[in-house]
Amino acid sequence: MNNTKEFINKNQDKVPVRYDFLQLMIKDKETGVSTLTGKHILKILEDEKTQKKNVMGFMEDVMVYKFKEKLADGTYKLVQYAIPLWAKDKKEKEIHYLLNQISYFNVGDIITMEMIKSGVKSVVKLEAYNDGKGSEIKPEPLEEEIPIIEDGEDLPVEEIPEDDDMIDVKDIPF
Repeated sequence: MNNTKEFINKNQDKVPVRYDFLQLMIKDKETGVSTLTGKHILKILEDEKTQKKNVMGFMEDVMVYKFKEKLADGTYKLVQYAIPLWAKDKKEKEIHYLLNQISYFNVGDIITMEMIKSGVKSVVKLEAYNDGKGSEIKPEPLEEEIPIIEDGEDLPVEEIPEDDDMIDVKDIPF
């Protein structure tokens, strides 16, 4: 064993980094009851597109996110979480909701990730982390600005030019 330890110590830069899997829910093997694990404070380290087997045993494309998780005792742990690229049953027609949510954040951002009950199913909720000191990280704004309308303020109305080909509402048969 001393030879192994000596070899590892000499080659520390070649030892692979081990990431545990982030568990948002734990299932009791005896009772079969699932328990949510609560909010996880995570710093995004990197993402990587790869393939993995799904629960049916088929290969699927996923984006694996690697995080540095802050534990309750103040220590840190390296974790990873795989997100499918495509929504179930949509067959490359709709991007997975969680992948869309996490795309608003960048490497280095601190977020909270939590699984919440939504009826019969559970969904994962992502939020920018706010440590209570006002240092919230906000996701990137959308390219298009959305106007904020105050109460009592009228919406701007665009004039529609009259056209000879337009149908009068009275002429619609139903």
